[in-house]
Amino acid sequence: MDRRTFLGALSGGLLAAPLTTEAQSLPTVRRIGVVSIGPAVPEYAEARKGGLRRLGWVEGQNIIVEQLLLPVGEIDNARLQELARDFVRLKIEVILASNNVAIAAAKAATTTIPIVMVFADDPVRQGYVASLARPGGNITGGTSSPGSALRPRSMCRAP
Repeated sequence: MDRRTFLGALSGGLLAAPLTTEAQSLPTVRRIGVVSIGPAVPEYAEARKGGLRRLGWVEGQNIIVEQLLLPVGEIDNARLQELARDFVRLKIEVILASNNVAIAAAKAATTTIPIVMVFADDPVRQGYVASLARPGGNITGGTSSPGSALRPRSMCRAP
């Protein structure tokens, strides 16, 4: 092979490389972890799927939902914390925690992955968040505490 043929092939390959790389790039798939204690509630799963779908996220296409569902009778805090740490190892990008037991396990597992609490009972008193108005840290979400969940937002002031 002479020098011109070699340089021509090399140049052609270098020019084509960006095109092949671009053609092979796959869409980013995001990972959500769901920690839930108690019986599976199909309505909650469907509501989550519907909400994600409205935002353009479709399970199995551009989002993967890893679900950890423990029956109430099988709650073992040490085991739950280990499973929550598995989410960290799986590189989950956000953890959805259904109640105080799940929130505590997720909080013990990570300080960097965002945790969204769903049915937290008095998250300020539990120490999950600094205040409802300014949660701080990596935990945010809703509360099921009477009074705090029903107050208008303007009433939820930082201390």
